[in-house]
Amino acid sequence: MVYANAMLAGSFIVAAIGAQKDLRLWAAALVLHLVGYLALALRPHLPELAYVLIANLAFGGLLSLFLVGVNRLRGRLSGVQWTVWPVVAMGVLAIIVTDYGLRTKLISAIMLLQAGLLLRTTVGYRRENVGRRGAELLIAGALIWSAALVVRISAELFGWDNSESVSDSTWSQLILYLASLSATILIAISVPMMLRERSEAALQASERHYRRLIESSNEGVVIISDLMIRYANPAACGLLGAPADALIDRPYLDYLHPDDRELSLRVHQLRLKGQGDHQSYEVRLRRRDGVERWVRMNGVRYDWGGRPATLAFMSDITQQHQEHEKDRELAFVDPLTGLDNRRRLLMRMHDALEQARADNHLVGVVFLDLDNFKPLNDKHGHAAGDDLLIQVGQRLRQRVRSTDAVARLGGDEFVVLLPGLGPDMEAAWSKARPLAEGIREALGKPYQVVPVAMRDESPHLERVITHRCSASIGLVLSHPGEIDAQGLLDRADQAMYRAKEAGRNRVSN
Repeated sequence: MVYANAMLAGSFIVAAIGAQKDLRLWAAALVLHLVGYLALALRPHLPELAYVLIANLAFGGLLSLFLVGVNRLRGRLSGVQWTVWPVVAMGVLAIIVTDYGLRTKLISAIMLLQAGLLLRTTVGYRRENVGRRGAELLIAGALIWSAALVVRISAELFGWDNSESVSDSTWSQLILYLASLSATILIAISVPMMLRERSEAALQASERHYRRLIESSNEGVVIISDLMIRYANPAACGLLGAPADALIDRPYLDYLHPDDRELSLRVHQLRLKGQGDHQSYEVRLRRRDGVERWVRMNGVRYDWGGRPATLAFMSDITQQHQEHEKDRELAFVDPLTGLDNRRRLLMRMHDALEQARADNHLVGVVFLDLDNFKPLNDKHGHAAGDDLLIQVGQRLRQRVRSTDAVARLGGDEFVVLLPGLGPDMEAAWSKARPLAEGIREALGKPYQVVPVAMRDESPHLERVITHRCSASIGLVLSHPGEIDAQGLLDRADQAMYRAKEAGRNRVSN
Protein backbone atom coordinates (compact mmCIF):
# COMPACT_ATOMS: atom_id res chain seq x y z
CA MET A 1 0.00 0.00 0.00
CA VAL A 2 2.88 2.32 0.79
CA TYR A 3 4.41 1.57 -2.62
CA ALA A 4 1.11 2.26 -4.37
CA ASN A 5 0.73 5.61 -2.63
CA ALA A 6 4.33 6.47 -3.36
CA MET A 7 3.80 5.84 -7.07
CA LEU A 8 0.62 7.93 -7.15
CA ALA A 9 2.21 10.77 -5.24
CA GLY A 10 5.32 10.63 -7.39
CA SER A 11 3.36 10.79 -10.65
CA PHE A 12 1.37 13.79 -9.43
CA ILE A 13 4.51 15.57 -8.28
CA VAL A 14 6.16 15.08 -11.68
CA ALA A 15 3.05 16.39 -13.46
CA ALA A 16 2.74 19.31 -11.06
CA ILE A 17 6.35 20.33 -11.56
CA GLY A 18 5.78 20.11 -15.31
CA ALA A 19 2.92 21.69 -17.24
CA GLN A 20 0.04 20.92 -14.85
CA LYS A 21 0.54 23.46 -12.08
CA ASP A 22 -3.03 22.89 -10.90
CA LEU A 23 -1.95 19.42 -9.72
CA ARG A 24 0.38 20.78 -7.04
CA LEU A 25 -2.31 20.87 -4.37
CA TRP A 26 -3.38 17.31 -5.16
CA ALA A 27 0.24 16.15 -5.22
CA ALA A 28 0.71 17.63 -1.76
CA ALA A 29 -2.39 15.74 -0.56
CA LEU A 30 -1.03 12.47 -1.89
CA VAL A 31 2.30 13.17 -0.27
CA LEU A 32 0.45 13.53 3.06
CA HIS A 33 -1.31 10.26 2.31
CA LEU A 34 2.07 8.63 1.75
CA VAL A 35 3.43 10.16 4.96
CA GLY A 36 0.49 8.76 6.91
CA TYR A 37 1.05 5.23 5.69
CA LEU A 38 4.79 5.52 6.18
CA ALA A 39 4.14 6.46 9.79
CA LEU A 40 1.92 3.41 10.20
CA ALA A 41 4.47 1.19 8.45
CA LEU A 42 7.23 2.43 10.75
CA ARG A 43 5.22 2.21 13.94
CA PRO A 44 7.48 -0.56 15.39
CA HIS A 45 10.36 1.90 15.22
CA LEU A 46 8.52 5.04 16.44
CA PRO A 47 6.98 6.05 19.77
CA GLU A 48 3.21 5.48 19.72
CA LEU A 49 2.43 9.18 20.13
CA ALA A 50 4.71 10.05 17.20
CA TYR A 51 3.20 7.74 14.61
CA VAL A 52 -0.36 8.34 15.83
CA LEU A 53 0.12 12.12 15.64
CA ILE A 54 1.84 12.00 12.25
CA ALA A 55 -0.78 9.65 10.77
CA ASN A 56 -3.74 11.66 12.05
CA LEU A 57 -2.33 14.97 10.88
CA ALA A 58 -1.45 13.49 7.47
CA PHE A 59 -4.88 11.90 6.85
CA GLY A 60 -6.72 14.96 8.12
CA GLY A 61 -4.53 17.23 6.04
CA LEU A 62 -5.02 15.29 2.81
CA LEU A 63 -8.84 15.41 3.09
CA SER A 64 -8.65 19.15 3.75
CA LEU A 65 -6.44 19.62 0.69
CA PHE A 66 -8.86 17.54 -1.42
CA LEU A 67 -11.68 19.84 -0.26
CA VAL A 68 -9.67 22.97 -1.09
CA GLY A 69 -8.80 21.49 -4.50
CA VAL A 70 -12.43 20.87 -5.46
CA ASN A 71 -13.43 24.34 -4.28
CA ARG A 72 -10.72 25.83 -6.44
CA LEU A 73 -12.06 23.92 -9.41
CA ARG A 74 -15.44 25.52 -8.64
CA GLY A 75 -13.80 28.91 -8.51
CA ARG A 76 -14.44 29.26 -4.79
CA LEU A 77 -12.36 29.46 -1.63
CA SER A 78 -13.38 27.06 1.12
CA GLY A 79 -13.75 28.47 4.62
CA VAL A 80 -10.69 28.21 6.83
CA GLN A 81 -12.76 26.59 9.55
CA TRP A 82 -13.55 23.61 7.32
CA THR A 83 -9.95 23.01 6.31
CA VAL A 84 -7.84 23.90 9.34
CA TRP A 85 -9.82 22.98 12.39
CA PRO A 86 -10.30 19.27 11.52
CA VAL A 87 -6.54 18.87 11.24
CA VAL A 88 -5.95 20.75 14.48
CA ALA A 89 -8.65 18.75 16.24
CA MET A 90 -7.21 15.42 15.09
CA GLY A 91 -3.75 16.44 16.27
CA VAL A 92 -5.09 17.49 19.68
CA LEU A 93 -7.05 14.27 20.03
CA ALA A 94 -3.98 12.21 19.17
CA ILE A 95 -2.15 13.86 22.03
CA ILE A 96 -4.73 14.12 24.82
CA VAL A 97 -6.93 11.05 24.22
CA THR A 98 -5.08 7.93 25.26
CA ASP A 99 -8.00 5.50 25.02
CA TYR A 100 -7.61 3.78 21.66
CA GLY A 101 -11.31 3.07 21.10
CA LEU A 102 -12.49 6.60 21.98
CA ARG A 103 -9.72 8.16 19.97
CA THR A 104 -10.58 5.97 16.96
CA LYS A 105 -14.27 6.91 17.13
CA LEU A 106 -13.59 10.68 17.48
CA ILE A 107 -10.95 10.87 14.77
CA SER A 108 -13.02 8.66 12.43
CA ALA A 109 -15.99 10.96 13.02
CA ILE A 110 -13.95 14.01 12.10
CA MET A 111 -12.65 12.28 8.97
CA LEU A 112 -16.21 11.24 8.10
CA LEU A 113 -17.26 14.88 8.39
CA GLN A 114 -14.40 15.84 6.07
CA ALA A 115 -15.35 13.11 3.60
CA GLY A 116 -18.96 14.29 3.74
CA LEU A 117 -17.93 17.88 3.00
CA LEU A 118 -15.78 16.63 0.15
CA LEU A 119 -18.71 14.61 -1.18
CA ARG A 120 -21.12 17.55 -0.94
CA THR A 121 -18.66 19.92 -2.61
CA THR A 122 -17.95 17.46 -5.41
CA VAL A 123 -21.67 16.87 -5.98
CA GLY A 124 -22.06 20.65 -6.27
CA TYR A 125 -19.25 20.75 -8.81
CA ARG A 126 -20.90 17.91 -10.71
CA ARG A 127 -24.23 19.72 -10.71
CA GLU A 128 -22.62 22.87 -12.09
CA ASN A 129 -20.74 20.88 -14.74
CA VAL A 130 -23.16 18.38 -16.22
CA GLY A 131 -21.60 15.29 -17.76
CA ARG A 132 -18.30 15.51 -15.86
CA ARG A 133 -16.91 11.97 -15.49
CA GLY A 134 -13.98 13.11 -13.39
CA ALA A 135 -16.34 14.48 -10.74
CA GLU A 136 -18.25 11.22 -10.77
CA LEU A 137 -15.07 9.26 -10.03
CA LEU A 138 -14.20 11.63 -7.20
CA ILE A 139 -17.71 11.23 -5.79
CA ALA A 140 -17.22 7.46 -5.91
CA GLY A 141 -13.93 7.80 -4.03
CA ALA A 142 -15.51 10.02 -1.38
CA LEU A 143 -18.39 7.57 -0.99
CA ILE A 144 -16.01 4.63 -0.53
CA TRP A 145 -14.04 6.57 2.04
CA SER A 146 -17.21 7.63 3.86
CA ALA A 147 -18.60 4.09 3.84
CA ALA A 148 -15.36 2.68 5.26
CA LEU A 149 -15.38 5.27 8.04
CA VAL A 150 -19.01 4.50 8.84
CA VAL A 151 -18.11 0.79 9.11
CA ARG A 152 -15.12 1.63 11.32
CA ILE A 153 -17.18 3.78 13.68
CA SER A 154 -19.97 1.20 13.77
CA ALA A 155 -17.48 -1.56 14.63
CA GLU A 156 -16.19 0.45 17.55
CA LEU A 157 -19.64 1.47 18.78
CA PHE A 158 -21.19 -2.00 18.60
CA GLY A 159 -18.12 -3.98 19.64
CA TRP A 160 -17.63 -5.66 16.28
CA ASP A 161 -13.91 -4.90 16.45
CA ASN A 162 -11.85 -5.95 19.46
CA SER A 163 -8.60 -4.22 18.43
CA GLU A 164 -6.81 -2.31 21.18
CA SER A 165 -4.11 -0.49 19.20
CA VAL A 166 -3.20 0.58 15.68
CA SER A 167 -0.84 -2.35 15.42
CA ASP A 168 -3.69 -4.85 15.71
CA SER A 169 -4.70 -6.18 12.29
CA THR A 170 -8.49 -6.54 12.28
CA TRP A 171 -11.11 -6.75 9.57
CA SER A 172 -12.30 -3.14 10.17
CA GLN A 173 -8.77 -1.79 9.83
CA LEU A 174 -8.27 -3.85 6.69
CA ILE A 175 -11.48 -2.44 5.18
CA LEU A 176 -10.39 1.08 6.05
CA TYR A 177 -6.94 0.61 4.50
CA LEU A 178 -8.32 -0.97 1.32
CA ALA A 179 -11.03 1.68 1.07
CA SER A 180 -8.45 4.42 1.57
CA LEU A 181 -6.27 3.00 -1.19
CA SER A 182 -9.24 2.53 -3.54
CA ALA A 183 -10.52 6.03 -2.86
CA THR A 184 -7.05 7.46 -3.40
CA ILE A 185 -6.70 5.66 -6.73
CA LEU A 186 -10.12 6.94 -7.87
CA ILE A 187 -9.25 10.46 -6.79
CA ALA A 188 -5.87 10.23 -8.51
CA ILE A 189 -7.62 9.23 -11.73
CA SER A 190 -10.44 11.77 -11.35
CA VAL A 191 -8.35 14.88 -10.77
CA PRO A 192 -6.53 14.96 -14.16
CA MET A 193 -9.87 14.19 -15.83
CA MET A 194 -11.54 17.09 -14.00
CA LEU A 195 -8.72 19.45 -14.95
CA ARG A 196 -8.85 18.36 -18.59
CA GLU A 197 -12.65 18.65 -18.67
CA ARG A 198 -12.45 22.09 -17.10
CA SER A 199 -9.94 23.20 -19.74
CA GLU A 200 -12.13 21.80 -22.52
CA ALA A 201 -15.20 23.51 -21.07
CA ALA A 202 -13.32 26.81 -20.80
CA LEU A 203 -12.12 26.44 -24.38
CA GLN A 204 -15.64 25.68 -25.63
CA ALA A 205 -17.04 28.62 -23.67
CA SER A 206 -14.36 30.86 -25.11
CA GLU A 207 -15.08 29.63 -28.62
CA ARG A 208 -18.82 30.24 -28.14
CA HIS A 209 -18.09 33.71 -26.77
CA TYR A 210 -15.85 34.69 -29.66
CA ARG A 211 -18.21 33.12 -32.18
CA ARG A 212 -21.04 35.27 -30.81
CA LEU A 213 -18.80 38.32 -31.02
CA ILE A 214 -17.82 37.49 -34.60
CA GLU A 215 -21.37 36.63 -35.64
CA SER A 216 -22.68 39.94 -34.24
CA SER A 217 -19.77 42.03 -35.54
CA ASN A 218 -20.46 44.76 -38.08
CA GLU A 219 -17.06 43.97 -39.60
CA GLY A 220 -16.83 41.20 -42.16
CA VAL A 221 -14.78 38.20 -40.99
CA VAL A 222 -13.64 35.39 -43.29
CA ILE A 223 -11.25 32.48 -42.89
CA ILE A 224 -9.24 31.62 -46.01
CA SER A 225 -7.37 28.34 -46.36
CA ASP A 226 -5.93 26.90 -49.58
CA LEU A 227 -7.29 30.03 -51.31
CA MET A 228 -10.83 28.93 -50.39
CA ILE A 229 -13.35 30.64 -48.13
CA ARG A 230 -13.83 28.34 -45.14
CA TYR A 231 -15.94 30.63 -42.96
CA ALA A 232 -17.83 33.89 -43.42
CA ASN A 233 -19.79 35.75 -40.74
CA PRO A 234 -23.11 37.50 -41.57
CA ALA A 235 -21.40 40.85 -42.16
CA ALA A 236 -19.03 39.24 -44.68
CA CYS A 237 -21.97 37.53 -46.39
CA GLY A 238 -23.62 40.95 -46.75
CA LEU A 239 -20.47 42.47 -48.25
CA LEU A 240 -20.01 39.55 -50.65
CA GLY A 241 -23.70 39.45 -51.57
CA ALA A 242 -24.21 35.74 -50.95
CA PRO A 243 -25.32 33.44 -48.11
CA ALA A 244 -22.71 31.48 -46.16
CA ASP A 245 -23.51 28.15 -47.80
CA ALA A 246 -22.87 29.69 -51.22
CA LEU A 247 -19.51 31.10 -50.11
CA ILE A 248 -17.99 28.17 -48.26
CA ASP A 249 -15.33 26.28 -50.25
CA ARG A 250 -15.41 28.84 -53.05
CA PRO A 251 -12.20 30.57 -54.30
CA TYR A 252 -12.01 33.90 -52.50
CA LEU A 253 -10.22 35.54 -55.45
CA ASP A 254 -13.44 35.12 -57.46
CA TYR A 255 -14.99 37.83 -55.27
CA LEU A 256 -12.23 40.38 -55.87
CA HIS A 257 -11.84 42.85 -58.70
CA PRO A 258 -9.33 41.41 -61.21
CA ASP A 259 -7.02 44.40 -60.70
CA ASP A 260 -6.85 43.73 -56.93
CA ARG A 261 -6.28 39.97 -56.95
CA GLU A 262 -2.50 40.07 -57.24
CA LEU A 263 -2.15 42.39 -54.23
CA SER A 264 -4.53 40.32 -52.10
CA LEU A 265 -2.82 37.06 -53.02
CA ARG A 266 0.61 38.48 -52.20
CA VAL A 267 -0.48 39.66 -48.74
CA HIS A 268 -2.27 36.35 -48.10
CA GLN A 269 0.92 34.42 -48.85
CA LEU A 270 2.96 36.72 -46.59
CA ARG A 271 0.53 36.11 -43.74
CA LEU A 272 0.79 32.36 -44.17
CA LYS A 273 4.53 32.82 -43.57
CA GLY A 274 3.83 34.93 -40.49
CA GLN A 275 5.17 38.09 -42.15
CA GLY A 276 2.04 40.05 -43.03
CA ASP A 277 0.00 40.18 -39.83
CA HIS A 278 -2.08 43.34 -39.49
CA GLN A 279 -0.93 44.68 -42.88
CA SER A 280 -3.95 46.52 -44.24
CA TYR A 281 -4.81 47.29 -47.85
CA GLU A 282 -7.84 48.34 -49.88
CA VAL A 283 -9.54 46.19 -52.50
CA ARG A 284 -12.78 46.07 -54.45
CA LEU A 285 -15.19 43.23 -53.80
CA ARG A 286 -17.10 42.10 -56.88
CA ARG A 287 -20.43 40.63 -55.86
CA ARG A 288 -22.50 38.20 -57.91
CA ASP A 289 -25.11 40.90 -58.52
CA GLY A 290 -22.46 43.11 -60.12
CA VAL A 291 -22.26 45.59 -57.25
CA GLU A 292 -18.73 46.59 -56.23
CA ARG A 293 -17.81 47.46 -52.65
CA TRP A 294 -14.56 48.97 -51.44
CA VAL A 295 -13.22 47.29 -48.30
CA ARG A 296 -10.13 47.67 -46.16
CA MET A 297 -8.62 44.22 -45.53
CA ASN A 298 -6.67 43.31 -42.43
CA GLY A 299 -5.80 39.96 -40.92
CA VAL A 300 -3.50 37.52 -39.17
CA ARG A 301 -2.23 33.99 -39.65
CA TYR A 302 -4.64 31.34 -38.38
CA ASP A 303 -4.84 27.56 -38.10
CA TRP A 304 -7.96 26.00 -39.57
CA GLY A 305 -8.37 22.28 -39.05
CA GLY A 306 -4.63 21.81 -38.85
CA ARG A 307 -4.11 23.73 -42.11
CA PRO A 308 -2.46 27.17 -42.41
CA ALA A 309 -5.03 29.88 -43.06
CA THR A 310 -5.62 33.59 -42.66
CA LEU A 311 -8.25 35.23 -40.51
CA ALA A 312 -9.25 38.29 -42.55
CA PHE A 313 -11.28 41.30 -41.44
CA MET A 314 -13.17 43.42 -43.98
CA SER A 315 -14.30 46.97 -43.21
CA ASP A 316 -16.70 48.56 -45.67
CA ILE A 317 -15.16 51.85 -46.83
CA THR A 318 -17.30 52.31 -49.93
CA GLN A 319 -18.86 55.55 -48.69
CA GLN A 320 -15.52 56.94 -47.52
CA HIS A 321 -13.94 55.97 -50.81
CA GLN A 322 -16.72 57.65 -52.76
CA GLU A 323 -16.39 60.79 -50.65
CA HIS A 324 -12.63 60.71 -51.14
CA GLU A 325 -13.07 60.37 -54.89
CA LYS A 326 -15.59 63.18 -54.82
CA ASP A 327 -13.19 65.40 -52.89
CA ARG A 328 -10.40 64.42 -55.25
CA GLU A 329 -12.61 65.21 -58.22
CA LEU A 330 -13.55 68.58 -56.76
CA ALA A 331 -9.87 69.38 -56.44
CA PHE A 332 -9.60 69.13 -60.25
CA VAL A 333 -13.03 70.34 -61.37
CA ASP A 334 -14.55 73.78 -61.66
CA PRO A 335 -17.60 73.58 -59.35
CA LEU A 336 -19.77 75.91 -61.49
CA THR A 337 -19.37 74.45 -64.97
CA GLY A 338 -18.07 70.94 -64.22
CA LEU A 339 -15.10 71.59 -66.52
CA ASP A 340 -11.48 70.95 -65.61
CA ASN A 341 -9.89 73.61 -63.43
CA ARG A 342 -6.43 75.13 -63.87
CA ARG A 343 -4.76 72.38 -61.81
CA ARG A 344 -6.11 69.55 -63.93
CA LEU A 345 -5.56 71.49 -67.16
CA LEU A 346 -1.84 71.86 -66.41
CA MET A 347 -1.63 68.15 -65.59
CA ARG A 348 -3.33 67.27 -68.88
CA MET A 349 -1.08 69.68 -70.77
CA HIS A 350 2.03 68.17 -69.21
CA ASP A 351 0.91 64.65 -70.14
CA ALA A 352 -0.04 65.75 -73.65
CA LEU A 353 3.35 67.45 -74.20
CA GLU A 354 5.22 64.37 -72.92
CA GLN A 355 3.25 62.15 -75.29
CA ALA A 356 3.68 64.63 -78.13
CA ARG A 357 7.44 64.62 -77.66
CA ALA A 358 7.46 60.82 -77.68
CA ASP A 359 5.30 60.70 -80.85
CA ASN A 360 6.89 63.79 -82.47
CA HIS A 361 3.46 65.45 -82.59
CA LEU A 362 2.25 68.98 -81.90
CA VAL A 363 -0.22 70.23 -79.29
CA GLY A 364 -2.58 73.18 -79.66
CA VAL A 365 -4.02 75.47 -76.98
CA VAL A 366 -7.12 77.67 -77.38
CA PHE A 367 -7.29 80.44 -74.76
CA LEU A 368 -10.51 82.49 -74.77
CA ASP A 369 -11.97 85.35 -72.80
CA LEU A 370 -15.60 86.55 -73.11
CA ASP A 371 -15.93 90.04 -74.59
CA ASN A 372 -19.26 91.23 -73.27
CA PHE A 373 -19.61 89.39 -69.98
CA LYS A 374 -19.14 92.12 -67.34
CA PRO A 375 -22.21 94.21 -68.38
CA LEU A 376 -24.44 91.16 -67.80
CA ASN A 377 -23.07 90.74 -64.27
CA ASP A 378 -23.36 94.43 -63.50
CA LYS A 379 -26.97 94.73 -64.73
CA HIS A 380 -28.54 91.38 -63.80
CA GLY A 381 -26.26 90.06 -61.05
CA HIS A 382 -23.91 87.16 -60.66
CA ALA A 383 -26.69 84.58 -60.91
CA ALA A 384 -27.31 85.57 -64.53
CA GLY A 385 -23.56 85.61 -65.17
CA ASP A 386 -23.18 82.10 -63.71
CA ASP A 387 -25.99 80.85 -65.96
CA LEU A 388 -24.17 82.22 -69.02
CA LEU A 389 -20.85 80.66 -67.96
CA ILE A 390 -22.57 77.28 -67.60
CA GLN A 391 -23.94 77.62 -71.15
CA VAL A 392 -20.48 78.57 -72.42
CA GLY A 393 -19.12 75.35 -70.95
CA GLN A 394 -21.87 73.34 -72.63
CA ARG A 395 -21.20 74.94 -76.03
CA LEU A 396 -17.47 74.29 -75.73
CA ARG A 397 -18.06 70.60 -75.01
CA GLN A 398 -20.25 70.36 -78.10
CA ARG A 399 -17.64 71.95 -80.40
CA VAL A 400 -14.46 70.08 -79.41
CA ARG A 401 -13.24 66.60 -80.32
CA SER A 402 -13.52 63.66 -77.96
CA THR A 403 -9.76 63.78 -77.41
CA ASP A 404 -9.75 67.48 -76.45
CA ALA A 405 -9.96 68.83 -72.90
CA VAL A 406 -11.98 71.89 -71.84
CA ALA A 407 -11.15 73.90 -68.72
CA ARG A 408 -12.29 77.03 -66.96
CA LEU A 409 -9.43 78.96 -65.39
CA GLY A 410 -11.68 81.33 -63.46
CA GLY A 411 -13.94 84.30 -64.18
CA ASP A 412 -14.78 84.24 -67.89
CA GLU A 413 -11.52 82.65 -69.08
CA PHE A 414 -11.63 79.21 -70.72
CA VAL A 415 -9.02 76.97 -72.33
CA VAL A 416 -9.33 74.12 -74.81
CA LEU A 417 -6.41 71.69 -75.13
CA LEU A 418 -5.94 70.18 -78.61
CA PRO A 419 -3.56 67.18 -78.43
CA GLY A 420 -2.45 64.94 -81.26
CA LEU A 421 -2.32 67.48 -84.13
CA GLY A 422 0.34 65.53 -86.02
CA PRO A 423 4.04 66.20 -86.67
CA ASP A 424 3.68 68.74 -89.46
CA MET A 425 3.31 72.37 -88.38
CA GLU A 426 1.27 73.50 -91.40
CA ALA A 427 -1.07 70.51 -91.12
CA ALA A 428 -1.45 71.16 -87.39
CA TRP A 429 -2.50 74.76 -88.06
CA SER A 430 -5.00 73.58 -90.68
CA LYS A 431 -6.63 71.39 -87.99
CA ALA A 432 -6.45 73.81 -85.08
CA ARG A 433 -7.63 77.03 -86.73
CA PRO A 434 -11.03 75.66 -87.93
CA LEU A 435 -11.63 74.30 -84.43
CA ALA A 436 -10.87 77.70 -82.90
CA GLU A 437 -13.09 79.49 -85.44
CA GLY A 438 -15.91 77.03 -84.76
CA ILE A 439 -15.64 77.78 -81.06
CA ARG A 440 -15.72 81.53 -81.74
CA GLU A 441 -18.86 81.19 -83.87
CA ALA A 442 -20.63 78.96 -81.32
CA LEU A 443 -19.92 81.34 -78.45
CA GLY A 444 -21.03 84.38 -80.48
CA LYS A 445 -24.64 83.16 -80.74
CA PRO A 446 -27.21 84.80 -78.40
CA TYR A 447 -27.71 83.35 -74.91
CA GLN A 448 -31.06 82.92 -73.15
CA VAL A 449 -30.30 83.56 -69.50
CA VAL A 450 -32.71 83.06 -66.59
CA PRO A 451 -31.65 84.59 -63.24
CA VAL A 452 -31.70 82.23 -60.25
CA ALA A 453 -34.54 84.16 -58.59
CA MET A 454 -36.83 83.22 -61.49
CA ARG A 455 -35.77 79.57 -61.98
CA ASP A 456 -38.15 78.18 -59.41
CA GLU A 457 -41.08 79.86 -61.16
CA SER A 458 -42.54 79.14 -64.57
CA PRO A 459 -40.46 81.57 -66.63
CA HIS A 460 -42.38 83.80 -69.00
CA LEU A 461 -40.80 85.08 -72.18
CA GLU A 462 -40.34 88.60 -70.82
CA ARG A 463 -38.39 87.23 -67.83
CA VAL A 464 -35.77 85.52 -69.99
CA ILE A 465 -32.73 87.66 -70.66
CA THR A 466 -31.26 87.57 -74.15
CA HIS A 467 -27.57 88.41 -74.12
CA ARG A 468 -24.92 88.48 -76.82
CA CYS A 469 -21.38 87.70 -75.77
CA SER A 470 -18.51 87.13 -78.20
CA ALA A 471 -15.08 85.71 -77.37
CA SER A 472 -11.51 86.82 -78.00
CA ILE A 473 -9.42 83.74 -78.70
CA GLY A 474 -5.69 83.10 -78.66
CA LEU A 475 -4.47 80.00 -80.53
CA VAL A 476 -0.92 78.68 -80.26
CA LEU A 477 0.88 75.44 -81.10
CA SER A 478 3.65 73.83 -79.10
CA HIS A 479 7.21 73.90 -80.34
CA PRO A 480 8.68 70.54 -81.34
CA GLY A 481 9.81 68.80 -78.13
CA GLU A 482 8.34 71.51 -75.87
CA ILE A 483 7.43 70.24 -72.37
CA ASP A 484 6.76 73.50 -70.49
CA ALA A 485 2.98 73.40 -69.90
CA GLN A 486 2.83 76.73 -68.09
CA GLY A 487 4.94 78.41 -70.77
CA LEU A 488 2.62 77.16 -73.51
CA LEU A 489 -0.41 78.39 -71.56
CA ASP A 490 1.19 81.83 -71.11
CA ARG A 491 1.81 82.09 -74.86
CA ALA A 492 -1.86 81.28 -75.51
CA ASP A 493 -2.88 83.95 -72.96
CA GLN A 494 -0.74 86.52 -74.77
CA ALA A 495 -2.28 85.55 -78.10
CA MET A 496 -5.75 86.08 -76.58
CA TYR A 497 -4.79 89.63 -75.53
CA ARG A 498 -3.64 90.31 -79.05
CA ALA A 499 -7.12 89.28 -80.24
CA LYS A 500 -8.69 91.77 -77.84
CA GLU A 501 -6.36 94.53 -78.92
CA ALA A 502 -7.17 93.78 -82.57
CA GLY A 503 -10.90 94.42 -81.99
CA ARG A 504 -12.17 91.32 -80.15
CA ASN A 505 -14.38 88.48 -81.44
CA ARG A 506 -11.50 87.03 -83.38
CA VAL A 507 -8.77 84.35 -83.28
CA SER A 508 -5.15 85.51 -82.99
CA ASN A 509 -1.90 83.54 -83.06
